[in-house]
Amino acid sequence: MASSIIGEKRIRIDDSSSSSKLNSMIMPSFPTLVTTMSGNKRIKKHQNRDLPEEILIEIMYYLNAKDLQNYKSVSKFWFSSISHPHFINKHLNLIQQKPSQQEILLTALQIPKNQSSSHRYTHFSITITPQSQLMMNPKKLNFPQQQHGQLVMALSLQATCDGLLLFQDKYNPKQLYISNPVTCQFRPLTPIKHYCSFWALVSDTTSIHKYKVFGVNSNLHYSVLTLGEATPTPRWDSWTVSTPRKRANDYVFSQLTLLGKKLHWLTTDEYAADNGFLNSQECYCVYSVNIETLKFLRMRIPPKLMKPPCSEGITTSKGQGLHLLSEVNSSLCLTFVTPLQLQMFLMKEKKNSITWTKSLTVNLHSLSNQPSFFHSFLSDNTCLVPTRGVDHSDMLNLVKVYIHYGDKLFCYDLKTQDCTELGFLSNEQQLCKQYFFNSDSLVSWTSV
Repeated sequence: MASSIIGEKRIRIDDSSSSSKLNSMIMPSFPTLVTTMSGNKRIKKHQNRDLPEEILIEIMYYLNAKDLQNYKSVSKFWFSSISHPHFINKHLNLIQQKPSQQEILLTALQIPKNQSSSHRYTHFSITITPQSQLMMNPKKLNFPQQQHGQLVMALSLQATCDGLLLFQDKYNPKQLYISNPVTCQFRPLTPIKHYCSFWALVSDTTSIHKYKVFGVNSNLHYSVLTLGEATPTPRWDSWTVSTPRKRANDYVFSQLTLLGKKLHWLTTDEYAADNGFLNSQECYCVYSVNIETLKFLRMRIPPKLMKPPCSEGITTSKGQGLHLLSEVNSSLCLTFVTPLQLQMFLMKEKKNSITWTKSLTVNLHSLSNQPSFFHSFLSDNTCLVPTRGVDHSDMLNLVKVYIHYGDKLFCYDLKTQDCTELGFLSNEQQLCKQYFFNSDSLVSWTSV
């Protein structure tokens, strides 16, 4: 909670208060600060401000990004203040600490019924109200109708970071776009040479103060593109992970998850037995890359904890998003998902070793108040989303189950075992299993 003193009056700014309350605090102090004229909607500035500029700026930090983007047109002072990098970064830090300003982005896909139609993606957000209730809202994304003379269509969300969104073209998967929907910025990236299964957008604030795009595929290959470089066309740098012997495709079994300075994803590897390499077994493995140094690490998971499925008959699309990687108390948490069970393991790092400790097992049949349409954790109509800020003592609160049934979206809470209807989602659309965390901001990808 923060406070500001104006004359004899103290204004208290509660982190849980909405931007509309703050707006009502600002506007009475400026009786004619913003006058909307009919027709051309001109903005008229009051001659004598009641609030000092430094106090006004402190209050504006607590407004949401969309309102601030609109307030840029009030005056030159407002425009320069809101556009200043220091203001943008401080505003970003504040909104990322407020649950009411954070959202989960989900995607629904409408598959074409005939060859004349095309895939259509719909993105929507799940937010938490100050009353701790979930709300579902369409995510308005302003794409240009044309980009370099071609229609921009069928863009699927692949990654988010600091309010920036990374999209991939369904019909040209080597073409990516980056956007900030609040500021209406939209730009195509340099096409990548290698197809990638999963993507991440991260902020490298320590070494170069720029954003980076990471892509990984099932052939032990990952690529990196640094945004905001001085060169007209930034290029992709690519690496292939070396292995003891040649292997077939190692399927990607999770989304890319950033923890600290390391980007993690789940795949498979060889686990050597104590009596030699010949008795090695296939095992799950967490691959990690340091986003600053690009140094690569692998953390093999003993098969006795969880064995990977037989590789025969598995396609890359089936492997994607099968299990969950998340953060619990600054540690990596791995949730293995089977049709009827969730098993959660916490990773503990010591000086020369890594251990995995089982924290919780959730059986689907043991849940109460279970709707009839919730019959598997791996159903095509379900999306499992790990919750941020969960303590290791409250692991039942870690995973939320989103279910698309009929023309509605539901959320099943494993802790309370309640099923809540969130809103309308057409039965002609298919709920995708990818999820992303986002906070609207004013940042640009050219600098951090």
